[in-house]
Amino acid sequence: MPRLSVILPARNAEGTLRRAVLSTLRSLPKDAEIVILNDGSEDRTGEVATQFRDPRVRVLHSAGSGGLGNALNYLLKNTDSQFVARMDADDVSMPWRFHIASLSKDSPYDFVFCPVVDFERRTIRPGVPSPIRPAAFPFHLLLGNPVCHPSMFARRVALDRLGGYRQVEAEDYDLWLRAAEAEFGMRRLAPYVVAKREHGGQVTASPEYYLASRQNPLVGEAFRRLSAQRLGRPFPRLVELAYVDEQTRKQTVEDFASAFSAAISRLTSVERFQLGVKMQRRLRLVVQEVSS
Repeated sequence: MPRLSVILPARNAEGTLRRAVLSTLRSLPKDAEIVILNDGSEDRTGEVATQFRDPRVRVLHSAGSGGLGNALNYLLKNTDSQFVARMDADDVSMPWRFHIASLSKDSPYDFVFCPVVDFERRTIRPGVPSPIRPAAFPFHLLLGNPVCHPSMFARRVALDRLGGYRQVEAEDYDLWLRAAEAEFGMRRLAPYVVAKREHGGQVTASPEYYLASRQNPLVGEAFRRLSAQRLGRPFPRLVELAYVDEQTRKQTVEDFASAFSAAISRLTSVERFQLGVKMQRRLRLVVQEVSS
């Protein structure tokens, strides 16, 4: 049994899969595997996947795509490692990835993430990386998704206890919300470990996905439970405020800001400052979005 399984669902990724796998193999520990699921692809993805001769690569095939959440659960079901990491078929792992973003059996964390750098063609767009401690992580989640799914390194036992992924848009954010409510240890480290490709062909780039991800009732309920636990009240997701009347929106924004500021008072001064700035920026975006 490998200690680590890197699960990689791939659909119509013939042009990027090889680079994604080779870059991950370059950083992969010896006691690890990459498990690729050819998820009902209509191009040469399956053929590309089977060309790797490294014994650490396993390939599974699905005749039709049932969505990303189901694909990830299928990969979890067909692996038995102690730890699970994620990779996307159009991203690139840095050579130092698993030297930095990993867990040991004695680690106090259940999920570890790192920042990712965005790239498009030859342009690299790094931001300013900053770590997030477990105590601050749930509050970042209440302002949005602070981590990128392909950087995840997690304990399988935590994923199992959460029931894996749900077949919803933003399945990663949904999982993080549920993990935070269950008080699993979640931390973001500072170094970059993955270069992420953004392009119009991604499912997440479609207007339909964008709208559905904002209005999904399961994700909204997960957010309400976490906000009730951390802020003392089940607030709606901030993106949902675009669909309520002005008076309700204004009052909810004021109440959220007050409850959020009070809840983060026990964090460090740096964390309070970072979250305070992030909250104000996020609430301004809510108002601007409605105005436009």
